[in-house]
Amino acid sequence: MKKITLLVCLALLLQNCALFRSPPKLPEKNIKVVVLPFTTRGPNVSNRTGYIAADKLTSFLFVKKKMRVVDRSLVNHTLNRKSIDNVYFLSQQELVEIADTLNASVVVLGLLENRTLQQDMFASQNIITVTLRFLAGDSGETLQIVYETQKTDLKPLLVLDEFLETMVDKL
Repeated sequence: MKKITLLVCLALLLQNCALFRSPPKLPEKNIKVVVLPFTTRGPNVSNRTGYIAADKLTSFLFVKKKMRVVDRSLVNHTLNRKSIDNVYFLSQQELVEIADTLNASVVVLGLLENRTLQQDMFASQNIITVTLRFLAGDSGETLQIVYETQKTDLKPLLVLDEFLETMVDKL
């Protein structure tokens, strides 16, 4: 009897363990996506680059994946009205409120990072990383994370289209 009880308890623990559960996926139908401005870090990336990245991602999601998206001007207006300058520091409750205000079922948070490696006195190389987090609009729960890293001689803004297109294709 002890062995059966132990096996049942172990099965329940494994069922609830995050290591053994597959992560939730993006809903297939009837979703509306809001893309918030990307958080940016490193040289040659600015807040302006974060807004450009969000605009480009919104376009790719609409054109390539045929997703319904919230227009970026509405997103920017809502953030401005709520006096939100940096989405990186939003709480789960604030993210859910933004999704509710914009009637979105999925919120996308992006991070664009650039690290520069000095190869010699005259040349350097950028290591660019883009991370996209897709969150459920009603709970803030992470649905999916997609990231891409690349070494390049180009500035981040020049490779952004290629990065985002590749990442959208992975969805």
